[in-house]
Amino acid sequence: MRIHRLELNNVRGIEHLVLDDLPESGVVVIHGENEAGKSTIVEALDVVLTEKHSGRSKRIRALQPVGKDVAPEITAELSVGDYRFSIAKRWLSKKSCELHISSPRPAQFTGSQADDELERILSEHLDRSLVDALFMRQDDTGEAISAVGIPSLTRALERESGLAEEEVSGDDSALLARVDKEYQRYFTAAKGNPAGEYKESAAALAHAEEEYTEATRVLRELDSVVERYEQLQREQSAAEAELPAARADLSEKQTQAEEAATAQATLDSHKATLERAIEDLARAQAAVTERAGLVATADESATAAKDAEQKLTGAQERAQEEAAEKESLDKRLAEAKEDYAAARSTLKQARRLQDRQRFEQLSARLESLDALAAEVDQARAAIAQRGREITAADISSLHKADSALSVATRLHEAAAAKVHFSGPDGSRIRVDGEDVEIGEDTAIELVDARVITIGKITARFSAGSYSAEDTLRDVEQSRTRLQDLLDTLGADSVEAAEKTHEENRALNDTLDAATRALAVELEPDDLGDLRAQHSALSEKVADLEDAGEVDLAAAEAAEEEASEKVNALDRELVPYRESRLAHEVVRLNAELTAARENAQRVTRELASAREQAADEALHAEVTRLETVVAELRGQLEQMEAVDLDTANSLVEGAQSHLEYLTGRIQRSEVDLGRLSSEINFHSGAAERAQQATATVEMARAVYESVDKRAQAACYLRELLLKHRDAARQRYAAPFVDALSQLARTVYGGDITFELDEDLRVTARTQDKETVNLASLSGGAREQLAILTRFAIAQLVGAESVPVIVDDALGSTDAHRLQLMATLFSHVGRDNQVLVFTCMPERYSRVPGRSERAIASLKGVI
Repeated sequence: MRIHRLELNNVRGIEHLVLDDLPESGVVVIHGENEAGKSTIVEALDVVLTEKHSGRSKRIRALQPVGKDVAPEITAELSVGDYRFSIAKRWLSKKSCELHISSPRPAQFTGSQADDELERILSEHLDRSLVDALFMRQDDTGEAISAVGIPSLTRALERESGLAEEEVSGDDSALLARVDKEYQRYFTAAKGNPAGEYKESAAALAHAEEEYTEATRVLRELDSVVERYEQLQREQSAAEAELPAARADLSEKQTQAEEAATAQATLDSHKATLERAIEDLARAQAAVTERAGLVATADESATAAKDAEQKLTGAQERAQEEAAEKESLDKRLAEAKEDYAAARSTLKQARRLQDRQRFEQLSARLESLDALAAEVDQARAAIAQRGREITAADISSLHKADSALSVATRLHEAAAAKVHFSGPDGSRIRVDGEDVEIGEDTAIELVDARVITIGKITARFSAGSYSAEDTLRDVEQSRTRLQDLLDTLGADSVEAAEKTHEENRALNDTLDAATRALAVELEPDDLGDLRAQHSALSEKVADLEDAGEVDLAAAEAAEEEASEKVNALDRELVPYRESRLAHEVVRLNAELTAARENAQRVTRELASAREQAADEALHAEVTRLETVVAELRGQLEQMEAVDLDTANSLVEGAQSHLEYLTGRIQRSEVDLGRLSSEINFHSGAAERAQQATATVEMARAVYESVDKRAQAACYLRELLLKHRDAARQRYAAPFVDALSQLARTVYGGDITFELDEDLRVTARTQDKETVNLASLSGGAREQLAILTRFAIAQLVGAESVPVIVDDALGSTDAHRLQLMATLFSHVGRDNQVLVFTCMPERYSRVPGRSERAIASLKGVI
């Protein structure tokens, strides 16, 4: 989720406030005095996402300004998953709700439909528990966060622990709570003994089974005889009722079998005729398709030959025109080059005459300057013996540069990041173009633009707005500035420069006097430049012969005009030099010959095929065969209903069924006479047995139902506890690693944390010293609360939501404020971080932050 804009109207003490243009990542510091409305902004964002516009809960009524009959209004523009939308709600009076979706597809909703659509979007694309965890309110600074119950974090930890993607399920705490409640319905919580309805149903079943055993003992001998007698009566009556239908069915099946035998012979003959017709149709269709392809190929080859001929004719005409134009331009260029050579010779003579005049003037001036320069040289020779001068300002600059280097070095040691490599002996990688041998643990510091090459893979590290590369750059810049000052002063150290400054200060006065005298006479020129000019002019005019005067300006204009003419003609010739028209003519001529030969060959093949069979004859044969196949298939569908084997089997089955019924009637008459005499010897106990049976069946059904539910609850609880404990042991390590890595920036040293079964921090171990969370200072607990949320934000990655910190770091000292600033900057690279505070200076060391004053958001200033 990302917040783009938030607008409040008549919300508690805020009459109107607009917070907009929020970046999707980075740190935004919103500051103002106490009770200016910072916490109200956080509450408003939560309310607009969770409360329906029609509600009148205590939380909504608390939004109404005291003493004013106005309706609170909140508008938010957000991105959630693939959706970007704005939601506007007004409560209490003239209630309204408007949802405008701009992506992935534009849509608008109002009223309760807007509430329902917003709830759907948030339920499908937003982890509410993650939002609650990363909203750090004023009262949350000393409390540890439970990582259990945040599905997106649980999924991230499961992935980090090595689970496959299909095994990642999210948090199961709510499910376990429901299962545990169901378990205690049937078992005691302490020892797991049966309890409640499970215990009662077991006792009722035991009592019913005792009564049933006694009753069945008396009735057992009679039951088997009676049941067998009744069964025989039912079998005899059923057989007698089925006997007439069985005789009629046998006669019908015999008639159907005779008809099926006759129809089968006709069907076999028809199938053979249809198969031959289908084969003939396939061959005719293939011949039509082949003929159509041959006609199309002939047309295409003729068209290709015509196109090639037209292209060749056009290319030949263009090549002739181009050759004539190029010959004309070559002639004009040769004439222009001759004119240009003559103009350059005239210009050279004019410039040499001008140099002789300057040489004569400069010779006279140098005679007067040489005497003054000799005096300056003598003074400088004396100063040269003492080395370079070092001033008091130089000494002050050295002290400042040395102090800046010390501070930058300490900050870099706290924030520097490294990547560790290990590999077999002799392994090498390239770092910024230089080979580095890899040992058991080789650390490469990550700085901005550093390039690491491993085989054919090149990785380039690019730092964000603030990172260890920034601090390293500060160290290198500070060290370079100090060394540059020392190199400039010719000193090896700050102490050596101070000594030289004291020894040499007295030598400056003599040089200053001589230099001022020479400067007054020389100004604004340089003596060395004048001598170099004099020497150069002397060489230029040494062999110059006397000649008539030449107008320099006219010679320069003539030379420039001749040069421009040569260049213009040369540019006109460029397209002709690069032309490939001659090659194109040869290529097109070859293509035309090939196209003509192909057209002739295809035409011959088509004529030969038409001599054997005309196009119309091929199509007519296909039409005739399609009609024949359709008629044969229609006749076959009517015949295929015949099944001779089935008809014969049905006759055999009907005969067997009739014999079975006759035999069953005869056997039943004999058995019934025998069993009738046995029943007369037994009487009574039937009613008791029936009652006992009904009672035990009811008791058993109740017990089995309760037992299934109890065993299912027990098994599910044991299974969930087993997998939960194993999963939490696995993915607790990634959570501790992420938190420890952030904590090292603030606390330094070797640091780790202990978690309880809910993945809540219970203790901190630093340099082998363990301290419970409750025993930490208020500032340490406050810092740990922020670090935990930062670790969660980094782990969830793409599923992240804004990290909101309301009035924190009040108990943190100045040094750790600086270190926490580096973490705010680091988390802000990939996350949206909103900080509400009454003291913005706490976050002044967060690079790239954006500051918003509450008064400005309200439009007061």
